[in-house]
Amino acid sequence: MEDVTAKVLARLRDGKSLEERVSGITGVCNAKWFSRVWTMMEFVRANHLRVMIHGHQIQPDVKDVFIQEILQAWKTSIREVGNVHILEKDYAKLGKNIVPWNLGKPEEARKIINEGKRLDLGMAFSLLCRRGCSSQKDFFYALLGLIGPEFSELPSDDLEEASRIVQNACLASGDMSPLLMTPGDGPWADSPSVKRQGYFDAATFNLGPRTEDPLYPVQFESVSERPRLTLSKIGEVFWTERAPRHGPNLEGFWMHIYHALNLIGPIVEEFVKALGGRWFHLPEGILEAILHDEERRNKLAKLLTTCYNLGLKGHERPPPELTTEIGNLMYILQTPPWVGANVLPQIHHVYALGGTVHGDMRHQGWLTAAQCPTCRRNFVYRAAIYNQRSEAFGAIAYRIPGLRYSKYTTSPEGVGILVKGGRIVGRLLWATPACACPPVIETVMVSLNMFAMPL
Repeated sequence: MEDVTAKVLARLRDGKSLEERVSGITGVCNAKWFSRVWTMMEFVRANHLRVMIHGHQIQPDVKDVFIQEILQAWKTSIREVGNVHILEKDYAKLGKNIVPWNLGKPEEARKIINEGKRLDLGMAFSLLCRRGCSSQKDFFYALLGLIGPEFSELPSDDLEEASRIVQNACLASGDMSPLLMTPGDGPWADSPSVKRQGYFDAATFNLGPRTEDPLYPVQFESVSERPRLTLSKIGEVFWTERAPRHGPNLEGFWMHIYHALNLIGPIVEEFVKALGGRWFHLPEGILEAILHDEERRNKLAKLLTTCYNLGLKGHERPPPELTTEIGNLMYILQTPPWVGANVLPQIHHVYALGGTVHGDMRHQGWLTAAQCPTCRRNFVYRAAIYNQRSEAFGAIAYRIPGLRYSKYTTSPEGVGILVKGGRIVGRLLWATPACACPPVIETVMVSLNMFAMPL
């Protein structure tokens, strides 16, 4: 890493001010070594690795090209500033500099491969596709080198056909990520937020490693070879609304409250599970703590009834103290006391990583509602809708039984897809079961979205 100097490392490790430490972080992240497909392959595949910086100085204690150091320093900086977007804009100068998340998660990919496991296509693609490469075929070879042993060469000279063959092979092996990769041809694919992703395509996948496998294997139609999936039906989407993009403030949070009240009413238990779990990704333990605390639950019930009875329209706002108190009681605007002082409130997660995995970078983040096919009750979900809003209206929401990725991006039994006319038009990540009805299992045949080849 010729462009990483001892001074950069000193600022990273021992900088006396926030500005100095952040300049050390970006000084490492800006290293050209991170920008290339083949050096990333070198890192992910290497069993033993030594790091050399400017002046041919070997770093004997560094085994991961400083990744853990910069991640830890970045987390500390986020807590110090209190808002990741302010840190990126005012201190790190995102767009001019690379920040840690722009590098992706090469250390996670390396760990998976070194454990003898298979790297999912979505994770490999998002790690490589924004890095420098001389040709599309070279990129494809690098991709095949990461995802598995089936192909020693391109399965077809036609790259679109090769992509289809590779996606089917991944699905057959239990890798469901081809179903969840955001297609590259959406209406906002060239938005400034996408262009600021650095070397990591956060908008395509970014779900982290697979932690739970799907319950049902994928079958294939005999003639067309289209995948036949065994899925759990959530219901037909009858309502969609753009996810509020106002940052972690009261206006955006109130709009979530407003939509939830209008769709499911002021019923405390359903409201907490919908807003807290399926829209704001609160862990089950926190949801239970809210509902089992009688005093907290009663306060919340009164506030929800008050807001509901106001009968406000979308552009109208209640007194801000009502919104604040609901957010505090639900541990969305403040952190539970047992979690620790250094953890930011949950609302920051939704407007950072939580929003990114739901397509906010491409303006694909939506709130949706679907009706259970058994009890006919309405339930709300957060979704990424890939193209036009109209494509999701009337789509069928399905859950992929058993499948889960990182706990930071997905919920247990919460991963799913939106299907309309045999096409995948969106994805769900926090769509946990909302009622006690037995699952309605269906066989669904889909056409795969083609991922956008770089260059």
